[in-house]
Amino acid sequence: MSVNGKARDVSAYATVGDALRGSPEDWPPSDRVDVEGNLLDKVQVTPSIWVNGSSASLDTPTAPYSRIVVVAPAQVSETTSTEVSALPFDSSPHIWSRLWAEGAPGSASVAVGSISGKRSAPVVVSAPVPARSLADEATAALTFDDGPDPTWTPVVLDILKEKGVKATFFVLGGRAQAYPDLIRRAAADGHSIQNHSWNHPPAFGLLPFEVVFDEMNGTSAEIETITGKRPTFFRPPGGGLSADVEAASGQLGMKLAMWNVDPQDWAGNTAEGIYARVTQGLGGGDMILLHDGGGDRGQTTAALPGIIDDLRNKGFTFVTL
Repeated sequence: MSVNGKARDVSAYATVGDALRGSPEDWPPSDRVDVEGNLLDKVQVTPSIWVNGSSASLDTPTAPYSRIVVVAPAQVSETTSTEVSALPFDSSPHIWSRLWAEGAPGSASVAVGSISGKRSAPVVVSAPVPARSLADEATAALTFDDGPDPTWTPVVLDILKEKGVKATFFVLGGRAQAYPDLIRRAAADGHSIQNHSWNHPPAFGLLPFEVVFDEMNGTSAEIETITGKRPTFFRPPGGGLSADVEAASGQLGMKLAMWNVDPQDWAGNTAEGIYARVTQGLGGGDMILLHDGGGDRGQTTAALPGIIDDLRNKGFTFVTL
């Protein structure tokens, strides 16, 4: 038989390993390099073996006149571990008055040499996705403030369920504590439950940081206790903004959700007036301010089915925050 073209005398029906034993020139060591391609040392590695043109191993039996080819790699790399890190993305603004599609981080991997400890250049696994405004897309968000209310929230939930629409409820912590079953029902129906302070204090933008923080944090904790999820948006009562409101919401991991369509259902507007204010001139990414608590919401619930039908007929898709 022959090994890499050289005749070799071995006993009949020996294995490939028998034919190679004692002949290190048939199986030379390979250069081992680090993650940067620099030589570390030489190392004996298992070669690829072929007998009469077929892949084989050291245990493969041979026959007289077998031709063995041994291919040892000239170079091998050190073993590595992989570290994955997030790539930053362009996020949406902290204050929303129109809808955004939030971005997402990308990821990159780095190989770390087990011998050298060196790190390879990062390789992008997935590119980051920047946030984008929905102002040019036919989307709208129905949002309801000041609940839950034992009279009106169930009516709103019934209408939304009948119409197959998901909405966002900015709830008061004190009322959530008093009516947790309504919060559970809204969450179970697939609606988004967000933070609207504990008890809707007036002049919210003039309150000191400590009070603002307590109103937000207490409500977020209550919502998390009921639903298992902590809110990611806060709507300041009356739209009261201040540096303290921005700082407190940021510390608690919440963005500020304002609105840009206000049909003034809170001011006693009629169902016809509410409907007209919402449906006339509605644009992409609009955030519609409605109420399911804080007073008699019979006009709001009367207007709601028509609002949903009108927006759908215009091609709008309803989204939640």
